[in-house]
Amino acid sequence: MSSVDTWTVLGPTVYAAWAGYWLSAKRQPPPLRIHKACANGGAVFLAPLGSPWVREFVEAHRNDPEIYFENQGEELVSGDGIHLGTWGAFSAVWKAALPLPAGMPLLPMPLPKTPDYRQVRRERPR
Repeated sequence: MSSVDTWTVLGPTVYAAWAGYWLSAKRQPPPLRIHKACANGGAVFLAPLGSPWVREFVEAHRNDPEIYFENQGEELVSGDGIHLGTWGAFSAVWKAALPLPAGMPLLPMPLPKTPDYRQVRRERPR
C-alpha cells in the first residue's frame, strides 16, 4: 500500500474506529494526527492524550478484523512548531499486509541437566 493510501484509506478508517470508541464512551473524540507513514503500509498516529488512554483504545480494538493496532507509548513531538508536548502514540496497519510467519519456530534448547553430586564424586579421579 502506498503512502497516499495511508492518508486516503487507512487514516480515515482508523479515525472512524477512534471516533467510534470515544463516542461510545459518551465523549467527544480527541483529534488524531498521522505522524508518519511506515514502510509496511501502516502509520504511526498521535493523539493529544496520555499513553494510558491510548492503550485503552488499542486494547479495545485488539480483535479488530481489518486493522492491527499497537501501542507505541508516548512521544515528545519535536521539530514541529505546530504540535508541542508529549502525545500518546499508536501504530496501525492492515492485517492483510502483515506477513505470515515463515518456517518452524525455534524452540529454546533444554537446559543442561545438573549432575548429581554423588556422580561427580564417583567420577572424580583420586
